[in-house]
Amino acid sequence: MPGSGPYVVSDATKRGRQFVVYSDGTQRTRRVDKYGTALGEWTLLEPVPPEEPEPLQLHVVARHQAEGEPKHWSLYAVRRGADGSTSGQVWQVTGDAEHMIYDHGDDIDLFNGADFAWQQTVNTDLSEESFVKVDEMARSEPPPRAESRKEVTENCQGWTVRLLRRLVDTGIVAPEAVVSLQGSMDPV
Repeated sequence: MPGSGPYVVSDATKRGRQFVVYSDGTQRTRRVDKYGTALGEWTLLEPVPPEEPEPLQLHVVARHQAEGEPKHWSLYAVRRGADGSTSGQVWQVTGDAEHMIYDHGDDIDLFNGADFAWQQTVNTDLSEESFVKVDEMARSEPPPRAESRKEVTENCQGWTVRLLRRLVDTGIVAPEAVVSLQGSMDPV
């Protein structure tokens, strides 16, 4: 009877066991015969702890462009889904190296695109607070600009490295990651 303690909210029999769930969430089971007659005492079932979500990770992703063009670099925050999916938040600049613009997006899968070249993980456990900081910094890091093609000194790779250096200053990215990535930069 409700109000006088936990009451049964679910009662099912499967494969020779009776399972009961009470209103307070506790669960018990016991063995029964094919007619439902109890063959043993009730046993308390330990609750299954909720699965911990995969940690949010921060990567630099390089993608192929047209032949002879430098690889396109993006900063990518992603948490692998239980189904193996890898959609996440992308921060990037795109366009002609003389006048690049922000082209950020969410719910994007960079790992499985036909143009995927490589990735480097720069943070294996990105907190929500750090994610917000990355977002703020990416949206405030000026895209590359130049008066003419001759004056171009950086592209999306340079922008990504500048952003990573700022993230090093906040402790979100280790300095070694930036040094390693600088060695992978294509000529402008």
